[in-house]
Amino acid sequence: MGPSEVPSGERARLLMSGGPTSPSANGDGDGLRSMIDRLFAASQIAYEIDAMVTGTLRCIEIERRDGDWTERNINLEAALLHARALIEFLVRRTGQGDYMAPGDFGPDWDTRAYADLARQLRPLNVHLAHLSWGRLDPDAPRVSSTIVYDVLDAFRSFADDLEAKGRIGTQPIRDALTAADRRATSFSTTETRVTIVGGRRPLDLDLEIELGPKS
Repeated sequence: MGPSEVPSGERARLLMSGGPTSPSANGDGDGLRSMIDRLFAASQIAYEIDAMVTGTLRCIEIERRDGDWTERNINLEAALLHARALIEFLVRRTGQGDYMAPGDFGPDWDTRAYADLARQLRPLNVHLAHLSWGRLDPDAPRVSSTIVYDVLDAFRSFADDLEAKGRIGTQPIRDALTAADRRATSFSTTETRVTIVGGRRPLDLDLEIELGPKS
């Protein structure tokens, strides 16, 4: 998602507000990125959320119709890769190089509150990012069955935190979260277990995908 896809009304409001728009500008005099930069970045985050949910739902659909194993895994991998990108953002204390971080959007984000999510990066890296021997280890850390839930909940907290501090630019994230809740409704009453089996086949995960409002 690019700058042209940022909601036009909010984009115009930001541009008319007099806030700087250059990538390195400090829009508020407090070490944060400019307002327009934060809005464009929020649109990137919204895309990651939407892609994670889309991959998850597609995986469930294929599983329910006993579809092709490889097709199912492709969508599972896609969902988890987007989850990984979102987790890395949330638990990054400060911007490193060109990476976005919560500190670009607002001060005092408590990364320690998301230690459980941070621990998910190791199994995600093992199974998705690196062709390692850890994939064959039956005792290796497993991906949490509630990882999609947990990422969505964390970003609700992130948006709440920014809004409580008076930061604008959260609307793309809010829209993505609302869409995720709406799309998950049809899956919330049935537990779907997506088990990747077959000895030591690629992506040998035992992952129960749960999506929809937690009870």
